[in-house]
Amino acid sequence: MSTITATIQKVQNLHNLHIVTFVAGSKELTMMSLELSQELHKNTKVALQVKPTAVGIGKQVENALLSYENQLPCTVVSLDRGKLLCSVELDFEGFRFEAIITAKVQEKLSLRENEQVTAFIKASDFSIVGVLQ
Repeated sequence: MSTITATIQKVQNLHNLHIVTFVAGSKELTMMSLELSQELHKNTKVALQVKPTAVGIGKQVENALLSYENQLPCTVVSLDRGKLLCSVELDFEGFRFEAIITAKVQEKLSLRENEQVTAFIKASDFSIVGVLQ
């Protein structure tokens, strides 16, 4: 699992639905959750986690309109390409995390080390795995 450290900026609730806004580095991130601990509030520092298979990668997406609320500018650190899958290590402002994509997509995107890409993470794919303060 990949982890990003973030600080809660806002929590919105409606019945059992929670929308949490965070700041991680220079970016605002959003998480959607049906369960949220009462100890979580504004300015709480947390560890966010996302499964590597839930991270999408794109190139040349500056003006694209997408439903992915979390779009992180990243650098490709390394690629481990297998016959079917490719593990891509990404760096977002010092936070390292992994994306697992198909080898076909890695080839289609012509991904290379040190290349700039955008990582896409749906709000429903983030989870809080720890309170850090």
